[in-house]
Amino acid sequence: MLQLCAWIGWSAMSNAAVPPPKPPVGKASGNIPTDLFEGPVQRWDVRLTDAAIESLAREPRTWVTGSVQVGIHLFDSVRIHLKGSVGSFRPIHANPGFTLNFSRLKEGQSCFGNKKLHLNNSAQDSSRLAEIVCADLYHRAGIPTPRAGPALVALNGVTLGPYVLKEAFDKAFLLRHFKDASGNLYDGGFLQDIDQELERDSGDGPEDRADLHGLVAALQKEDLAVRLDLVGKRLQLDTFVTYTALQILTDDWDGYVRNRNNYRLYHDPIFDRFHFLPHGMDQMFEQSRGSLRPSFQGLAAQSVFGIDAMRERLYARMSQLTNSVFTAAVMTNVLWAAENRLQAAMAGFRENEREFLLRAAQDFEQRILVRLDTVHRRNTPPSTALRLTADGKFALVNWKPRSESTTAKLEERSGEGGHRELHIRAGDGETIASWRTSLNLPQGPYRFLGRARTRGVKAIRDGLGTGAGLRISRETRWNQLSGTTDWKEMSFDFELEETREVEFVLELRAEGGDVAFDVDSLRIQRR
Repeated sequence: MLQLCAWIGWSAMSNAAVPPPKPPVGKASGNIPTDLFEGPVQRWDVRLTDAAIESLAREPRTWVTGSVQVGIHLFDSVRIHLKGSVGSFRPIHANPGFTLNFSRLKEGQSCFGNKKLHLNNSAQDSSRLAEIVCADLYHRAGIPTPRAGPALVALNGVTLGPYVLKEAFDKAFLLRHFKDASGNLYDGGFLQDIDQELERDSGDGPEDRADLHGLVAALQKEDLAVRLDLVGKRLQLDTFVTYTALQILTDDWDGYVRNRNNYRLYHDPIFDRFHFLPHGMDQMFEQSRGSLRPSFQGLAAQSVFGIDAMRERLYARMSQLTNSVFTAAVMTNVLWAAENRLQAAMAGFRENEREFLLRAAQDFEQRILVRLDTVHRRNTPPSTALRLTADGKFALVNWKPRSESTTAKLEERSGEGGHRELHIRAGDGETIASWRTSLNLPQGPYRFLGRARTRGVKAIRDGLGTGAGLRISRETRWNQLSGTTDWKEMSFDFELEETREVEFVLELRAEGGDVAFDVDSLRIQRR
């Protein structure tokens, strides 16, 4: 059903938004990895002694020494520990993630140019594609991001399965993106904002974190003009705007902007500016139809985008990205390339294992397409909060159809007296279908009103409502119409604790019949 709904939505979009035909699965070739992140997928065999395994079982974050074979190439004297945070950490005997340091004991040793790498178990992403696709997206948008690619991992010869190979936040990474890698690099840790004592991973900057404290002080200025001026001298605003836009577009609920999590912060000593760097992108697109105006939890996001001019820049940047890098063609091509490489490398695996991964990849692809559909349908709605007219009312327009039933019929007609009507006719069996539109509203109490009439509605009841009615998204309604009725005024009261985007819903939940809504009567007003 998800796949069908996604493609119903895509039929209303331009040809440029339709993904290109999927290429056939390629073949793995060669044993010498010219590029670990782009070439043939390699098998990584992590080799540890019994004593090392026992040590990691007791103290998983403590380094042990082992060896790693990549394809036919063996690297010894490799320092290894387990990795992963809440939700993704697994112990040594249950598909653990690994951090590999090739140069710590053996100066000059690197794994095809990489001194430090991660093997992520992707416990929260069964497709093994989210980190790869999103890392590519951030890179295309100009945000410094560790490279990622598929890998096959074994422990002492026993296959653990497909993993995600990821570049480390080390000096080599910093030098690929900045001219000077000597600045302070801070680890956001778990649910820590920048006004806390973040761990400093590297850097020759001030040990007392004066650089970070200066940024926090600027973000906390009450005067908005002063705040913007001071923050602009501490934070690279252009990249932060892009970084935030991408977190919204990819529905990154567990990133810095919305959850103060999964990020690094680098202070570029040449320009004396901070840069936010993305991390831990394995739970993306989970609410594909989620808001394009989510609440911000991160101090930097709250402070910067609490300024009208910066919100305008953010929404403009989101619009630009949806016409350049955040497109169906770009996203699906990257996904298919990674999926094909991994499928080719898994040629010797059992069919059910390959099928499981393929289904997970298809599900991830559909979530991306639904998100793209959502973004295009809403077309980045008004950038500033709606200000109601003097009488406190506002007419609702730009309604779009949505259906969870393939046989439901949604159409706009001209009714008696030339009034426009939005119709929903139930299909075969249980039907849940709706017309929707969105607005950005300021804090306060509201009433959503409109007229509707029904013909032969056989209502069904669930957790969101019964029969025909109106409400806002994710809220349960008590208003309802069933059977056959004449035109009736309906209303739904709600209250917003903060400025946010609200999705308005005209719906039918029934086994038969139809409902019509009078377009000219649909409005909101303050209570």
